[in-house]
Amino acid sequence: MSQPPFNPDKINFLEQCGFLIAVVGGIDESNSGDSEVRKISYNSAGWQAFRLADNKENLAVTDLFSANDANKLNRLLESMESRVDKQDQKSSSITLQTNDCEHWLECRIALKIIEVEQSTTGHTEENNTTKESPKLSNSAFLLICSDVTESHKKAEEHALLSELATTAGSVLKIGYWQLDIATQALYWSDEIYDIHQVDKATYKPEVESGLAFYHPDDVDIIIQHVRAAIHEGIGWTCEQLRILTHKGEERFILTSGNVVLDNAQKPVRLFGILQDITEKEKTYLERDFLATALREATVGMVVADADKRVIWANSSFERMTGYSLEEIKGGKLGPVLQGDKTDRNTVQLLSEKLGQGQAVRTRILNYHKSGAPYWNELSITPIYKDGKLAYFFAVQNDVTAEVEAKQELEKLNLSLEQQVEKRTLDLAKANFKLQQQANIDHLTQCLNRRTLGDTLSALTKEVSKQGSQMALLMIDIDYFKSINDTYGHQAGDVVLQSIAIKLKKLLRSEDYVFRMGGEEFLVIMSHLEKDQSYKVAERIRSEVSEMTINFEQHSIAVTISIGLFSYNAEIAPEKAIKQADNYLYQAKAMGRNKIVTS
Repeated sequence: MSQPPFNPDKINFLEQCGFLIAVVGGIDESNSGDSEVRKISYNSAGWQAFRLADNKENLAVTDLFSANDANKLNRLLESMESRVDKQDQKSSSITLQTNDCEHWLECRIALKIIEVEQSTTGHTEENNTTKESPKLSNSAFLLICSDVTESHKKAEEHALLSELATTAGSVLKIGYWQLDIATQALYWSDEIYDIHQVDKATYKPEVESGLAFYHPDDVDIIIQHVRAAIHEGIGWTCEQLRILTHKGEERFILTSGNVVLDNAQKPVRLFGILQDITEKEKTYLERDFLATALREATVGMVVADADKRVIWANSSFERMTGYSLEEIKGGKLGPVLQGDKTDRNTVQLLSEKLGQGQAVRTRILNYHKSGAPYWNELSITPIYKDGKLAYFFAVQNDVTAEVEAKQELEKLNLSLEQQVEKRTLDLAKANFKLQQQANIDHLTQCLNRRTLGDTLSALTKEVSKQGSQMALLMIDIDYFKSINDTYGHQAGDVVLQSIAIKLKKLLRSEDYVFRMGGEEFLVIMSHLEKDQSYKVAERIRSEVSEMTINFEQHSIAVTISIGLFSYNAEIAPEKAIKQADNYLYQAKAMGRNKIVTS
C-alpha cells in the first residue's frame, strides 16, 4: 500500500482517548508456513501492556490474541471480506481474549477496500496488442479495542453464582425472598413456592398471606423480626420455625433476613433465605427418641463391633453389672463377666453362634463387678451392613430371682415321695407332648400353621432391621391325588413323610418347614439373596424328582412344583405368602415339576 489505509490523525485521536489500535491486512498468501496468516501493519504503543512479541515488524493476529480467539477473528474478517462490495465499508464488533489470556478486549472493526494495480506495465496478447494490467482489491481492517477485562470477569462470576444459587436452591431446598417496603411487593423464588406447596401460576405472595403460613405458635416470632427489620434496620439469622403448608402439612424451616438501607440509612428493602429442614428435623427427633429409649430401657443393652469389642452400653447394663462404659469400652465382655461356675457349654455355644454371625439366646451365669454371681438372660443379634457383619446388639436381663426360685422349687421337688415325683414328671412329659402336638404336624413332624404367623412376623422384623432378604418356597406334590387313588392313602402318607425328611435334610438349621395342609408345604429362609434362594429351590426340586419312594411292592416316583418369592421385608407377611402361592399356581399351570419366581 502506497499510503496508510486509514487516516493517521483519526488513529492518533483514538489512541489519545485510551483505545488500543491495530491495523490488520488481508491474508498473506506469500507466507510459506501458513496461508491463513494476517499480518499487523500497525499497532499502538498501548499493546505493549499485553506482552506482545518483541519482533514488531512482523506481527500477526496470533501475536495479539489467543489462538482460539485469533481463529474467531480470522473467520469474522473473512466473512466481512466475502460480503462487502467494493464501494461499501462494513463494520462489526467482537470480544476477544489477548494472547496472555489475562485480558479481554471489546473490538470494533472497520473494513476498507483498497484497489492496487497488479504491475506497472501492460502485457502483450497473441495478436501483439497491449492491454492495461487489471486492478486488484485488497482489504485493510482497523481494530479499535477497549479493555473490558473487569466487566467480563464480573459477568462470568455472576453467571457462575447464578448457576450455583439455582443448584443450591433445588438441592438444599433453599429459597430466596425479597420485600419492597414502600410498595409491599413480595417476591418468592421457585423453591419457596414448593416449600409452601402452592402453585406459582395461581398464588401471588403477599405479606399478610405469607405470614399466615407460619404456625400459630411461631407467627409472632417472625412478625417481631420483620417489624424490627423495617423500623430498626435489624436483620435476623438462622431462626428455626414451623409453617403450615397450603395442604395443612407442618414443616420445619430455617429462616434468615436482612435489610437494604438507602443513603439516608432508611430501610427500603428486606431480603432473605428460607430453607426446608423438615426431613433433617424428623431424623433428629427420631434419633433422640430412640437414643433416650435405649439409654433408659430397664434391660441392659450393649453394642459391640464385628470383633465383639464393646462400643456402647446403656445405664441399665451399668447397674446390672457394676461396670461403667469407660471400663469395658474397647474390650470383650466374656472375660469380664464370666467366672468359675459359668457353664462352659454355654460359653462354647455363644462362641460358635457369634463366630458364624448368627443370633443366639440363652441363660448364662455371669458375675457382678463385686464378685456376686447373677443369672443373665442373654439375647444377641448380629447386624449386617451391605451383606457384611458390622455389629452385635446384646440385650441382657437379670433373671436371678426367677432362676433361684426355680432351683428352690427343684430342691423341694427332690424331697417329695417317689410316686409324686414320678407323677409330676409324667405330667410334665404329657404337657410337653401336648405342646408338641399343638404346634407339630403329627404325620410329617413339620411345624403346622398354628405358629406360622408369629414366626413369619418375627423373621420379617429381623430381616428388615438387618437390611437383608428372605424367601418363601410354596411347595406342592404333583399329582398327589393320583398317588392316593392308585396306591391308597397310606402310600400318600409315606410320600408326605419322605418329602418332609428330604426338605429338612436339604435346608439349614435356621430355616423353617411348615405343612400347610394336604400335600402342600411352606419353607421360610432368611438372610439369603434371591439367586441363592433359587439355587436352594432348584436343588430341592431336582433331588425330589430323583427320589424313589418304596411302598409295599411299589416304587413311587414323585415331583414337586415350587412357587419362590424373594423379598426384602417391605411386604406384609400375608401378602408375601399369597405371592408365593400365586407363583406355585403358575408353576403347576406350566406343566408341574417347575419353579416359578419373579
